[in-house]
Amino acid sequence: MSPASAHHGIEIPTLRPEHQLLLWCARTRLDEQARASIGRLTQAGVDWDYFFLTASQHGLLGLLYRQTQNVCPDSPPPWALEFLRDCSQRTAERNRYLTGELLRILGRFRANKIRAVPFGGPILVAAAYADFSLRESKSLAFTISAEQVTSAKELLLADGYRREYTWDRYREAAEWSFLRVIGLDRGEDGVHVWLQRELDPGCFAPAVDLESVENRVATFSVGGENISSLSPEDLLLHICAETGESILSPRLWPIVDMARLLDHQTGIDWDWLLKRSRSLGAQRRLAMGLLLARDLLGATIPVELQPMVSADPTAAVLGTRLAERLFSDRDIVPGMRTRFATRLKSRERLRDKSRVFVNFAITPTREDWALLPLPTPLYFLWKPIRILGRRARLFPTRRLAVFMPTPVEVAEKMLSMAEVGPADTVYDLGCGDGRIVILAATKHGAHGVGVDLDPDRVTEAKANARKAGVEHLVTFVRQDVMEVDLSPASVVSLFLSPQANLMLRPKLRQLPDNARIVSRSHDMGDWPPTKTTLVACNGALSRIHLWRMASGAGKSPQ
Repeated sequence: MSPASAHHGIEIPTLRPEHQLLLWCARTRLDEQARASIGRLTQAGVDWDYFFLTASQHGLLGLLYRQTQNVCPDSPPPWALEFLRDCSQRTAERNRYLTGELLRILGRFRANKIRAVPFGGPILVAAAYADFSLRESKSLAFTISAEQVTSAKELLLADGYRREYTWDRYREAAEWSFLRVIGLDRGEDGVHVWLQRELDPGCFAPAVDLESVENRVATFSVGGENISSLSPEDLLLHICAETGESILSPRLWPIVDMARLLDHQTGIDWDWLLKRSRSLGAQRRLAMGLLLARDLLGATIPVELQPMVSADPTAAVLGTRLAERLFSDRDIVPGMRTRFATRLKSRERLRDKSRVFVNFAITPTREDWALLPLPTPLYFLWKPIRILGRRARLFPTRRLAVFMPTPVEVAEKMLSMAEVGPADTVYDLGCGDGRIVILAATKHGAHGVGVDLDPDRVTEAKANARKAGVEHLVTFVRQDVMEVDLSPASVVSLFLSPQANLMLRPKLRQLPDNARIVSRSHDMGDWPPTKTTLVACNGALSRIHLWRMASGAGKSPQ
């Protein structure tokens, strides 16, 4: 039995014992019922590998260690408890490292008179958990004025950060104008930074810009320093917006964040939060977040907000849909119509629904400006033309995956699973800085071809190959991965997106007999993998799938 409330609310589907155990462990209060349920489930037998993989996907390995220590320290096998302890320590170390980088960036901004309000990351961990070991942080985020974003970006570029994508000045202007966010990362330590001109762009109307955030900030102690960030009220709205936008591919950690803020934050002005959510058109997403925190994790909805939650049955419908997808064993690849309909349903005001429709019809995406550089105003005309052209198959479809370097430990495991040797040719699709094919050459003597659409990544990969002394073994090309000829490959390495993996399946049929495909994180839909394994790195787990191609016409993996 899952920990659902008996009253009307989120309908929780039938869950595996491992999923039930994770929900009980994720609760903020371990009362007698929670402790009894955790004890019963662990004694009944748990697939610990699967349990840890699920916890890792939801960013909760550190919290899991704390709860098992409190309730059932003798239930996990020794190796599992040692793994959890290591994850907890690494999570704390990473949060401390990100805190140091956050303070350094804020110092740089102040020295250059750049106004910015940080949020998320280690600040959220400090506000909701008060313990760096309990919640993973993956990035730093800042709300910044539109006039100063270029200065902030140049400062970070000078500090070794790099853009997710390389654009000309037309595309750069389009990205900032339409997405209202710029992402940068630093390859040497994997720190990712978001610069946003408003909180959760596109989620609120009117937009919550820097001035609006600055009018109501709170101070949190983070790493021994006092940092001004979002007020608890705005932080709750941010978490609900994040949950609402991720409903098609959800994770548990925002719901746990919400539950912990509800139970641990004091002095929240619930009446002000209610008015704020109403003015921003965010009541339905707030109600959904509150219902999920209550029915999945046992959090208490404040009395002041209960009438609002009860008055909107659609919030429960959306929350139920999220709960159904929360613990899916397969990567969910929602279609365009599903994404559009879900975003439409999550808005309660007619004018916000109209805005979703207009944005869908005319607001361009990265896919649009990847196809054609135009002055920013002309992209409004280009979007409907591109949609109609794609329907008529006049334009190719591109899926640009965000560049996220694969840790060396994970890359080594991928090559080991694929049994790469000197006779192999390894193709890495979306190669980024080239580390996988370079590692295949240096450690296994294999030839390699790296393919990436970003010219900066290709240039960087070539430089890394020269540095490693394997230029004679590896080649890097700038090309759309959907257009590359894979027939020479004996091994294909992937770390793209669920959508890209499915789109690549027809091309993967070009591979010779007994070729291997190895993918980090994402599966191939109904192509069952030959083998799946887990590898621990930086306090988290990565899932790696391996397929071997069968022989014959119309072949697919064995």
